[in-house]
Amino acid sequence: MEQIRAAYQQEVRQDPGIPDSEAAAACRRALEAAPGDPKCLRELAFALKAQLRYREASEVFSALLAQTPFSGEVLCQRGHVYLGLRAYWQAIADFELGLRVQPEDWDCLYHTALCYYLLGDYSTAERYYARCYAASGTEEELTAVSDWYWLTLMRLGKKERADELLRAVEPGWSFGENEAYFARLMVYKGLRRAEDVLAYAEQLEDQAFCTYAYGIAYYLWAVRGEKERAQALMADIASRTQSQWGGFALQAAQAELKRGLLHG
Repeated sequence: MEQIRAAYQQEVRQDPGIPDSEAAAACRRALEAAPGDPKCLRELAFALKAQLRYREASEVFSALLAQTPFSGEVLCQRGHVYLGLRAYWQAIADFELGLRVQPEDWDCLYHTALCYYLLGDYSTAERYYARCYAASGTEEELTAVSDWYWLTLMRLGKKERADELLRAVEPGWSFGENEAYFARLMVYKGLRRAEDVLAYAEQLEDQAFCTYAYGIAYYLWAVRGEKERAQALMADIASRTQSQWGGFALQAAQAELKRGLLHG
């Protein structure tokens, strides 16, 4: 637990001695010349977020929201940093407000569902994933939501619906940046070997490895019945805290282990 706390302190960049990036420094200079300028505040918030300085970024997004309280984009972005901080209810509050402004916003729907998944409320996650799936306009978006939606349905014991979802996934989809989710989906469909995907993932940096491996770990447990192997893989994912505290797969794996979801 102490190791995890230490990683948390590092990854959310609470140490005031950590210097600004060039982008963040430039934004601060711009704000000195134009205090409260919304464009400068927005750019500073994104620069801090890029440095994983989530708490500081959330404060800047809050300052921006004081000026533009009905900005769906800013609400969604502050929700992102709260999610990175594992402040799931604060994130949900922002995403919900964002959905009041933009009811079919894919980003807000996707991340609201993810928050509920990480909280272990799979029934609520399912409702939001269903809305997100319906709002998906590209194969790239469908790739991401189909993966988490399948995991959620399997958690709920809705295998028939999960199988139906997989049948709609086409091997020729243009998955864009969601290569890891697409690889996971191909494993669930039986079109790729779990071992091949894991061998590839092992060559990657930690966050990419975790993204590939998380869905595979659940597949090994729920579909292939390889429970000890699944537990070991999930523990490996959960231990990779050095450079990606806010990673979704890392958070999910740690939640699995904390709640004992892979037992039985």
